[in-house]
Amino acid sequence: ALWERGEGASLYLKDWNLAMTATAAEGEWYTTPPHFASDWLNGFAHATEQGSDHRFVYVGRASTFTPLHTDVLCSYSWSFNVAGEKKWWLIPPEDGWRLRADSSAGALAHDLRELKSGDASFPGWDAEARSRVLCVRQRPGEAIFVPSCWVHQVSNETDAISINHNWLNGNCAARCWDFLQARRDEIVRIVEGCADDEDTTQQILEFKWSFNFSSWARLLICALDASLLKVETTLAQLASVGFGGDAQCGF
Repeated sequence: ALWERGEGASLYLKDWNLAMTATAAEGEWYTTPPHFASDWLNGFAHATEQGSDHRFVYVGRASTFTPLHTDVLCSYSWSFNVAGEKKWWLIPPEDGWRLRADSSAGALAHDLRELKSGDASFPGWDAEARSRVLCVRQRPGEAIFVPSCWVHQVSNETDAISINHNWLNGNCAARCWDFLQARRDEIVRIVEGCADDEDTTQQILEFKWSFNFSSWARLLICALDASLLKVETTLAQLASVGFGGDAQCGF
C-alpha cells in the first residue's frame, strides 16, 4: 500500500521467516535447490524448535541495500531472485580485515561504494585489494552461492524479491568453528573480567553471535543424529526389498 501511494521508497523488508509460516496443509512455500540441501544450521533450528530459523525472504525497492557483512557463524549462504535484479560485491576472506576500522576486530565498513583507496580509517583497503572484489549482477530466476567467510554487500538495482538461506554442513564446519573461537578470544581480550569468567564469556558469545561452544556442540550432535537416521532409513528400505547380506552381487 505504501508503494502504491508513492511512499516507503527507502523501506526494505529483511529476514522475513516466511517459510516458517507455512501450515502442514499448505506444505512448503518452495523447495530448497538440491545443491544447498545438506543444511545443519536450519536442521538444528527445527529440531530444537527455535522460534526462528535462517531461511529468509527479502523485499525491497530499487536502491535499497544490505551493507557489508559476513553471515552468521561465517556460514554459507545462497540467494535466489524471484523478481528484480541485484548487484553483489564479494570480498575474499584474505581481504576481510582490510574493511575493518582497526584492521582486525573492529566493525566492518558500512558501504563499500563509499570507500576510497587511501582512506585513513581503512589503510589496508588499497588498489590491489579493490582489484580482487568480485562484482556480480543477479537477474530474475538466478541463484548465487556465497562461500564461507566472504564479506559481501548487496544492492537492489530494481524493485526485488529474493529467497535467502544461511546454512552450513561438513564442508565449512571447521571454518565456522574457527570463527566462533576467534570471537570468543576477542571477547576475552576486550571485555574486562572475561579472562577469568568463562560462563560470562560464553553468554556474551551467544548473545552477539547466536551460538556459543555449548550450542555449537549441540548442533554437531543434532547433525550426527540426522545423518544416522538417514543411514538407518536407507538400510531399512534396502532390507524391505530383499537386499541383505546374502544377496548375490552377480559377479
